[in-house]
Amino acid sequence: MVEIRATELRFNPTEIDAFLRRARLKAVPSPETVAALAERTEGWVVGVQLASLSMPHQPDPAAFVKQFTGADRYVMEYLVDEVLTRQTPEVRAFLLRTSILDQFCAPLGEALMAVALDDAAAPALGHDRPAHNGDRLVAGALLETVKQANLFLIPLDSEAGWYRYHHLFRSLLQHGLNLHYSGEVTAALHAAAARWLADHGLIEQAITHSLAAGDALPAIRLIEQHRHALASRDDWPTLEGWLELLPEAVIWQRPGLLLAQAWLAF
Repeated sequence: MVEIRATELRFNPTEIDAFLRRARLKAVPSPETVAALAERTEGWVVGVQLASLSMPHQPDPAAFVKQFTGADRYVMEYLVDEVLTRQTPEVRAFLLRTSILDQFCAPLGEALMAVALDDAAAPALGHDRPAHNGDRLVAGALLETVKQANLFLIPLDSEAGWYRYHHLFRSLLQHGLNLHYSGEVTAALHAAAARWLADHGLIEQAITHSLAAGDALPAIRLIEQHRHALASRDDWPTLEGWLELLPEAVIWQRPGLLLAQAWLAF
């Protein structure tokens, strides 16, 4: 048996170039445009086709390709009509919530499913309410459903079960989340992600999500808590990267962070 999956079906830049030439665009795309489209779509054939539908209407096709996202009208219409509307409300809820994450696993997804969304919000993708198994949310089962449905999920390892979404699909989900839910809901999701990541030792990601939640204090405390450990093993690049995530005005208000900056300067 030969199993053909998404990896084998992706277009490479040469195939994308050939496809666009057959699409009879007004102008032959440059190699830079083809390379940018290969990066944005990750070789997803439907994404390439949707981009080719939009490009003739763009005054600057090269600039359009560089900004091509899931919020593009053709991409959104296709994914909403052909993909998302066919899913259950529970799966759509899982997709929307986990769209805030660069990468995720089932336990992290479960932490986000525990966040109560604003019932007054009425997303165009459906009134999504997560399924419960007693008091425990079945994020693992939802993730398995997403995997089995081939919903643009890309595995990042073969052991820990970490995944990410295709860039265009994630852009669409984020657009839907931001369009139909309040900023408070998005902030609550980021805060929940930050707590889970911090509890599991993923400090830099926790800092990023704390700041995205609009709450710098947890991020500050994480850096202050771990700065001595980084210094003791001379991991200055990591410490510097964490400090660069914070506004300078915040650092000047925290003596511990100022000391960390002094260590870096020394």
